[in-house]
Amino acid sequence: MSMRIELNERNKAILESIFRNAPKTYEEALAKGKIPPIPVGRKHKDDEIEKEIIYSIIDKHEKQLCDCNESTKCLFVKLKNKEISTEEAIKISNQLRAFM
Repeated sequence: MSMRIELNERNKAILESIFRNAPKTYEEALAKGKIPPIPVGRKHKDDEIEKEIIYSIIDKHEKQLCDCNESTKCLFVKLKNKEISTEEAIKISNQLRAFM
């Protein structure tokens, strides 16, 4: 989809300010609040499935259906304490679902 913009003084000044203030690096773009792109080969549906898995981990912990006690920690507590990454938690959760 394309769009034509009339090149008058006002629009020219707006466009120049946008390009002048644009982030120069990927890290600078993330610092300004830009959302990182979806990696190649990954689909929006994959993100939705992962979000559903994370929400189910949180829900089990809130309803006290997880295996938390003083000696063991559930996936939610490990995620909260940053002992494991989100990808590892999803992988473990999928393995547990396969056994059930």
